[in-house]
Formats: sequence, C-alpha cells, structure tokens
Amino acid sequence: MSINLTAYLDGVLLRVNAKPNSRSNQTCGVLDGMLRISVTATAEKGKANQAVIAVLAKTFSVPKTQIELIRGRTSAKKTFLIRGRTADELRDILPVG
Repeated sequence: MSINLTAYLDGVLLRVNAKPNSRSNQTCGVLDGMLRISVTATAEKGKANQAVIAVLAKTFSVPKTQIELIRGRTSAKKTFLIRGRTADELRDILPVG
C-alpha cells in the first residue's frame, strides 16, 4: 500500500496515524495511506504530538521546527506539514511504498 503525500506551499502534507503509549518511538508502516507512528509518550498536553514530530524529524532528517501539526491535535489521525522536502524525497526516504 502506498502513502498519500500532497505538495503544499513550501513542503508536503503527510497524514499520520499516531499510536501513543507504545513500547518504542518509530514508524510502523502504512495504514489506509497514512504513515503509522508509535510513540512512548502519553496523549496528554501535546506530549504525543511532540514525540511524533521528533520521529518525523529523525526519519526525514529535518529540524523539528520544519514540521507543523496542521490537523488532528486530539485525534489519532493527524496531518503534518513537512517543510523543505518534496513528496518524491519523502517517498525515497520512507521504507514503505
């Protein structure tokens, strides 16, 4: 299954399915066109969102300041804007289709 990436302004919109309270911080494949990310942080006071941003920053080799949560602050389904990368670059970096 492939991941849905959308060119947007100065970056790419990436949909994420986040799973807080997990055993590790990592990407876990693709589910319904969204990148699955598990984080050890709890889903309170934005801790899990910050942990997801940290995983995305490490995965795509960009500073955390280049990643912005656009939609889904309190939902497992989120949309992030990743600045400074193209959709093709993100696809090349991801270990999944």
